[in-house]
Amino acid sequence: MVEVVVAGASDVAKYGAGLQEGVYLVGSGSTGAGMAFCTLAGVHCAAMLVGSWFFKLPRDGWAPKGWTPPPQPAGSVVASGSMGHLQAMKTPQFYLMWTLICGNSVSGLVLISSAKTIMTDVFAGALPLVVTGAFATGYVSAISAANAGGRLGWALLSDWAGRRNLFFVFGLGAPLAAAVPYIT
Repeated sequence: MVEVVVAGASDVAKYGAGLQEGVYLVGSGSTGAGMAFCTLAGVHCAAMLVGSWFFKLPRDGWAPKGWTPPPQPAGSVVASGSMGHLQAMKTPQFYLMWTLICGNSVSGLVLISSAKTIMTDVFAGALPLVVTGAFATGYVSAISAANAGGRLGWALLSDWAGRRNLFFVFGLGAPLAAAVPYIT
């Protein structure tokens, strides 16, 4: 594995002495950061697999107390019980959902991974007393916390507003992320 460091305008101003803006190759990956991320990915995968073993379908006919199911049109997936993965892959909704979730995940990760650089390069010149390394790190932590909170929040909003409406909102993610370089 190879690790890189990005030196922005604020880093050049801070450290100077022959440093130029750009992307630098540092070492051969012997610092252990790459292996740490691989280990974290393995632990995350194992945790997801173990967690999936605890999901169970309720027994037939079970419903929460006081809940009356809404009438379903004949022939709908809800009325027929469930849909297997092969049947789901034949629907356009499956591919729409997959594309939107993938696009949002990638754009979110890109934003989080470059948030400190964006913060220091864009705002350090205008607000040098506010935008410090600690502030930028806190900013990235806040974005990460909001990302984690959004996992629950979007699921709750989806139950309330409907999947189709949320697909539209999620569809705005890619164009907005693509517009960031032109806005800043």
